[in-house]
Formats: sequence, structure tokens, C-alpha cells
Amino acid sequence: MGKEEVKARLFNHTDLLNLQRGAIAEAAVRKVEVVALVDTGATYVVIPRRIASQLGPFLTRKTKLRYADGREGEREKVFGLVIEVQGRQASVPAIVEDNGAQVLIGYVALEDLDFAVDTIGRRLIPGHPESPDTPMADEM
Repeated sequence: MGKEEVKARLFNHTDLLNLQRGAIAEAAVRKVEVVALVDTGATYVVIPRRIASQLGPFLTRKTKLRYADGREGEREKVFGLVIEVQGRQASVPAIVEDNGAQVLIGYVALEDLDFAVDTIGRRLIPGHPESPDTPMADEM
């Protein structure tokens, strides 16, 4: 399982649509810059409630989860989050955690962003050969 950190930007999807339509100014787009943990053993993006509050409101529903340590629980899943990593964007669902969790990027978002993790080289590798190599956060 690979665990690396990258710089990421999180956006409200509706704001980006409104910006594209000319309905709001770029300064009005809700966004947050973070250093996120990339975890290929995780499924979803996980965001702390404080970040969800900054970026929302979102369409939400409750979902059941199983954590790596075997615990099970029910959490809020939000829809309408856009994640950007090294110039690539994807609209992804995210799990909201109350306990001050670090932003975590799981394999669903990595697939949508078309990245794989090189744990030895500590970098994200684009899925298409014509894309440039992308260094991890500590190399920037």
C-alpha cells in the first residue's frame, strides 16, 4: 500500500460551473489548498468537517464504511467536490470525518485523475505517457 503526500486544491463543483457560465467571479469560488495524504489502500477522498463546511453546501447522504483497522461506522458522504492535483481535476464523492482528519486521497480519485503512485520515487505517475512526471509535495 502506498502512502505519499501531495499538494491539492479542493473546490465546490457548483461554484466552478457558475464561474464557467459567468454567473460568479473567480474570487467567489470556494476553494481550499491542502497537503493531502495519498493512500492507495483507501477507497474514497476523506475531508475534515471544517473543510466540508468551508466548501459546502453539498448534496449528502449517509454511507456505511469499514476502516483499515476493522472498525465499521456510518459517515456523511458528500457529492460535488472537485479535487485538483498537479493540474488535473476530477469531481469525486468524499467522506466527511469529524475528528480533524487529514485530507486523504483514495484510489477512486487517483483513477479519476489518471494517476498511479510510485512509492519508491515518491511521485505520482500519469496514466498517459505524453503527460509530464509529477513530483510529490516534498519535491516542489
